[in-house]
Formats: sequence, structure tokens, C-alpha cells
Amino acid sequence: MSGLELLYSVLEFLLLCLPYQALCYVPFLGEMRFGIWKTVAAHTALCFLYIAGLLVWRDASGLFLQVYAALFLFFFFGLYYMSISTSAGKAAFIFLIARAYALFVELCVRTAELIGGFFEIPLPGVPEIQPFYPLVGMALVILLSGPILYLLFDRAIAPLLDEVEGDAWDYLWAVPASFLLMFPLLADPFGEEGLRPSGIAAGYVLLIAICFSCFFILRTLLASQQAVEERERRRALHRQIDLQAQNYRMLREQLVERAAAREDLHRHLSVMSFMLYQGKTKKALEDITEYQSSVFKGGVETEVYCRNQAVNTLMGYFKAQAAERGIEMQLSLDLPQKTGIPDDELCVLLGCGLNNAIEACERMSEGRRMIQVISKMTGEALAISIDNSFDGEVSLLDGEFLSRKPHGGEGTGLRCIGELALRYSGAAEFKYDKEQFHLSAVLRTSQVSVPSATAAAPEAEQEEKKPQPEGHLLSKSV
Repeated sequence: MSGLELLYSVLEFLLLCLPYQALCYVPFLGEMRFGIWKTVAAHTALCFLYIAGLLVWRDASGLFLQVYAALFLFFFFGLYYMSISTSAGKAAFIFLIARAYALFVELCVRTAELIGGFFEIPLPGVPEIQPFYPLVGMALVILLSGPILYLLFDRAIAPLLDEVEGDAWDYLWAVPASFLLMFPLLADPFGEEGLRPSGIAAGYVLLIAICFSCFFILRTLLASQQAVEERERRRALHRQIDLQAQNYRMLREQLVERAAAREDLHRHLSVMSFMLYQGKTKKALEDITEYQSSVFKGGVETEVYCRNQAVNTLMGYFKAQAAERGIEMQLSLDLPQKTGIPDDELCVLLGCGLNNAIEACERMSEGRRMIQVISKMTGEALAISIDNSFDGEVSLLDGEFLSRKPHGGEGTGLRCIGELALRYSGAAEFKYDKEQFHLSAVLRTSQVSVPSATAAAPEAEQEEKKPQPEGHLLSKSV
């Protein structure tokens, strides 16, 4: 190997190796083990070691030099893997994708040579430097495509690496590896008579196949993972609905028992008051009257709001809760005794909405605190709307509401409402302006899309995959 040939090999190695080595680290800049400068120094030392080997074996056969270059690829990968904190499969996947970029750069230069030879375009300059023109072409391709590849690795590939989890990376790296192994067999650009157009074309086909196959496999894995997460989220939501339904059922039973006890106590006190009155024990009468007044202060109202006993009891409880907090509640409920929806689930829907509304009103430092509930049956559809005043502040993430409770994060109230609406082939919508939050839900009592709350939690995987309605958002107390 002459001196010019050796210099050409060294420069070609540096141009094809360093750019794609740098790209390998772009998705893992936040996971470096030794820092950037120490990693750069280690790669520089390995490059000098490779160049020193070329100087020693400069007269070796071409096959030996190819094996030598392939061996150093493994060394570079080992250094790369030790420099970042990630799985071997994920590191190999990115390394091979970046290696494909180096092959793309070389193919672009060979394509320019082929076009120049086809049109017999003369090369400028002295003949001694003309062999180095392909290196100039590689540098130009890297300068033009490098920033685009950096953005692609940083903005598109890095997020996919974070989102796709599990053991998938133990096998994904084999996809680009299999195409790259075919590259020297199918896409060798040189033949006995010089450049082969068929080899260059095959090279582009293989590189395009690498890009598309990796992209679609990653997107498929991500979609599958998101489907599993969504299924688990809905299963947890069903368990939450079950728990809330049980709590509201126990609450209604307690309210009924308390109302019966109060009525019984009232009757006994009335008899005692009459007997003492006959004895003209005025002081005792005053004491009993005062005690009677204190017992019934803040009790659950017995007013009738609708014909559905469960909803009527629950509304009395929430109206008492609102009154204690200085919140005006207006109720307009036109519900029959049987709505076609289990009372427990209907109470969960109303309870979640009213809990959020009361908490939202409590956060108001000024203005009128107001909650308005309207519900009506129209044919086989049950419509419910809850409007409440609030302080105008909301917490959103990707268009979905977040909880403003101290723990933050995702709540369950609005999620439960949306899930119950879906269960009955309906929809839920949540809107707000500067002063008022509006919740509306429509449920079709004749079409149940999933099992009831009691059976849905353990059998969530059998649910219909229906798209969520517009406005079905995360739970939040506003």
C-alpha cells in the first residue's frame, strides 16, 4: 500500500467512523457514564490505535484489512456500550442504525462517481489529488445530512427508545443487523469493470428497508404497549368504580338508618315534651327543646327531588354538604324510579361530579358559589349536566385534566364519569370558561357496551375497543 493509499484509507475511516459514532450518543446524552470529554478521549485513542495498525500492516492483503476493520467495529461498539447506561440490545440497535448512515454516505459518493463517469464529466485539478475527490464528496454529504440526522435521532428516535420498554430490545437489534449483513453480498458497488449500478441500487433499497422496517416495528411495539397500558388503566378504573359504588351504597344505607333514627327520636322527644308540658315543668321543656334543636341541626333533608329513591337520598346528602360550605345548590331532577341503569353506578356518576363541584367551589376566594344539577330521561337516553362556579384555574396535560388536589397527578372522578358513559354507549363532555365548569353526560339505557361495574374489573380484557369520545378527560377537581 502506497503512502497516498494509506492516507486515503485513514481519511476515509475517519470520515465514515466519527460522524456515525457521534450519532450513536445523541439519544443517550443524559445517560453517559464517564462524561462527554472522557468518552471523546477514549474514542480518539481507539482511532489512533486503528491507524497504527494500518501503518504496521500496510502491505497486508485486502481481505486481512477488511477483517481488521470489522474487528475494530466490535471494539468501537464495546467502548460505546460501556460509555452509556442502557441495555445491550438498545445500544446495538442505535449503533447499527448509525452504521447504516455511514453506508448511506458512501453510496451517495459512489452514485456521484457513477453519474460523472456516465456523462464523462472531467475532474478538475491535478491527477495526484483527484483520487481524494470521493473524500470531499463524503465530507459534503456529512455536512448536509448530519444536522438532519441529529434532529432525527434527538427528536424522533430518542422518545421511541424511552417509550418502548421490556425485553423487546433483546431482539429488535437483529432487524438492522440482518439487513447490514446482506449489504456486502447484495449491494457491493464494485464489479470487475468498475462501479455497478445494480449494486448501488440494491444498497439504497437495503437502507430504505432498514429505515422503514425499524420504524414500523417500533411503532407497532409502541402501539401494542399503549394498548396494554390502556387496558390496565381501564381495569383499574373499573375497580375504582366498583369501590365507589360500594361506598355510595353504604352511604345511602347509613343515611336511611340515620333518618329513621332521627324520626324515632323526634317522636319520643315530642311525647316527653307533651308530658312535661302537662306537668308545667317549664325549665325541663326548654332544655328538651334546645336539645331537640341541636340534634336536628344539619340533618339530611327529607325533601323529594325525584322518584328515584337512591338518587333522592344522595342529593339530600350533597345538598347538606354544600349548605355547610356556603354553596348554593339548585336541583332539577326528572328521573323515574327505575332508570335502566343500576342505582350504584348512577350514584357514582353523580357523586363524582358533585364531589368535584363542591371542591371547586371551596377553592373560590370570592364570587358566588353555585352548583346546578339537571337530569332528565328522554326515551332510552339519560342526560345529566352539572354546572359549577370555580376560580378559573385548570391543570391540563396533553389536553386532559389533572387533579389539583395536594397529591397532584391523575385523579379518577372525571375518568369514572367518562368510563360509565362509554359503558352505556354514551359520551361525556367537560368544558369550562373563566367562571364556570360544565359537565354533561348522556347514557343510553338500552345499550350496554361492557359488563356492569361488578363484573368489569376482572374481565376488562373482554371490553369492546371503542374510541373515547371527545372531551373524555382525566379526572380533576376544578
